[in-house]
Amino acid sequence: MASTAYSSGVTIASSWLNDVNAAVYTLLGVTPASIAAQSVAMPGALTVAGNVSLGAAQANTLSIGGSVYKNAAGSWVFPAPTSGVTLTATSVGAGGTVLNLIGSGSTTLAMLTDATQSVWRAVSGTVTADFYSDVAQGNLRTNSNHPLTISTNNIAALKFGTNQSVLAVSPTGGLGYGTGAGNSVTQITSKATGVTLNNVCGQITTNNAALGAGAIVSFLVTNSTFAAEDVVTAMIVGATSLSQNYQAYGSSAESAGSFTISLKNVTAGSLSDSVIINFLINKCVKT
Repeated sequence: MASTAYSSGVTIASSWLNDVNAAVYTLLGVTPASIAAQSVAMPGALTVAGNVSLGAAQANTLSIGGSVYKNAAGSWVFPAPTSGVTLTATSVGAGGTVLNLIGSGSTTLAMLTDATQSVWRAVSGTVTADFYSDVAQGNLRTNSNHPLTISTNNIAALKFGTNQSVLAVSPTGGLGYGTGAGNSVTQITSKATGVTLNNVCGQITTNNAALGAGAIVSFLVTNSTFAAEDVVTAMIVGATSLSQNYQAYGSSAESAGSFTISLKNVTAGSLSDSVIINFLINKCVKT
């Protein structure tokens, strides 16, 4: 091909450039359309100072080491150590990301995160369990019609049913308040003197004033955790004489902030004991 020299400021006709392009395509044995579909192999390092634009129409728009690649759908696919398992990461919505771990069978574990929530989805066959952590409402929820069981040391402890029931299923663990939830108080002056204990459970030691045979005495318990419709359970756990000499029960006038405990001497004689009463508040509503 003959060479031509151009001086500064000379305009090159577009027809001449078209001729050059055609000559290059002929020399390479390709067409403009086929060039767009070609693969580029780079055995060494590639350093780019700016952005790299990849054709979204290609099946695999970017491959790293032959295993990590971004596919035409815009998902990043990563290799997994186990054959038949794939891991993909996809951007969705406004700042959202989906991470999928697809097993060799019919099992999938996926995570979706965006500005308002994080969602974990576990799929095994026909069973799907979704777990949501909602930033706006502080919710942790499942969107599947299957019971949810919480276990410790691989032993079931708590079960959430599909009818929104909550059951403690451990034969030995039980369900109740833990250390730190309760407190204690000692009654002064008489067995009718009110006490204050602002905990959902606790222990009250009564005054040792005399209580006649068959007599009942009541005292007010001021408690800020008590709601108007709550239920109080009271039980005698000790007395100077014998705890079976007494009966205790809780009652309320459906007034928030306080409830009443009544104590009865069930013997045929007067007793002057300091009676120890355990109580707990059961949260309740009528609507």
